[in-house]
Amino acid sequence: MAASDIVRRVSDLIDRIIAGGGAMKSDERPKLGTLANALRIMVNRGMLDRRDGGYTLIDHPLRRKLCRYYANSIARTVR
Repeated sequence: MAASDIVRRVSDLIDRIIAGGGAMKSDERPKLGTLANALRIMVNRGMLDRRDGGYTLIDHPLRRKLCRYYANSIARTVR
């Protein structure tokens, strides 16, 4: 997935969290640099692979488990 698509989807998700009364205010939204740093950290930690301007989740059982953990914790805030 392209970085621009990830940023757009994260922004949409944050909008849903805020609209749903989540513990984030509009002025607390992460800056573009924060999202870029998060992607870089995930690459450095072996969770994502960066190729051709896009990112792919590395297919590894422990990486999938960690990603699922984060996704589930976020999903609870937008239900």
